Parts: sequence; structure tokens; C-alpha cells
Amino acid sequence: MDQQVASYGLLSHYNLILSSHLHLAQAVQIPGQPGQMNLGNGGTQLDPPTGYETPRFGPLANAPGDPVAPGLAPYPAPTMDFTDVRFGYALVRPGRNLGEWNWRHFSPDDVLFAHCNQSGKSLACAAP
Repeated sequence: MDQQVASYGLLSHYNLILSSHLHLAQAVQIPGQPGQMNLGNGGTQLDPPTGYETPRFGPLANAPGDPVAPGLAPYPAPTMDFTDVRFGYALVRPGRNLGEWNWRHFSPDDVLFAHCNQSGKSLACAAP
């Protein structure tokens, strides 16, 4: 929560947040915010394979949806949350237009298990 409060109002300057701590591959889109890609499935014990439902409320809200930081409204709920728990890697290539990127996620034996398309701040991912 400290990081979310610290970033409040600053994320609009970016098109993508790329992180790598959790032990899974995950992409999340919160309306009006840059997409977030988490590439943490490279070489350690993985997180549990299930239980990753799209939250009903966005960051800075508790389970019932009430604000948790005084004076800061919660972010909207995610509109896209793609999670896959398996070892792998990702390749990214520029799209046809400026600000477009095509992400491809592969297992260690080079089998495609997800594709993501990014255009500006918008990110959408799915299994092939």
C-alpha cells in the first residue's frame, strides 16, 4: 500500500509498469493507468497455480471497496487481469504504430502460452 500511495497521481507519465518480483507471469490493466506487466516466472519456485481472480476493487481500497488511505480515492477496479503460473520468458517487439508493442510469453521449451498487445497505456493479454 505504501508504494501505491507514493505513486498516486504520478503514474500518468508512463505507458507501462514492468516489474518482476512475484513468481508468475501477470498483466493487469486499471482504467486510466498504465498497464502493468509482471515477469517473475524465470527461475525460482512458482506461486500457487490458481486463485487469481480479478479484484472487484482497485488499489487503495479494502475488501468491501472502502478507501484505505485518508484523502486518496481508490483506483478503479482492473478491467483486465491475466495470470499464468509456469516457468517461462517473454519477448517483446514493436508494433506497427508508434507506442504499440507485442508481447509473447513462452515456456522453456519455446511453446507460446500468452500474447499481449500494448498500445500506449492500454494492455490486453490472453492465452493463444
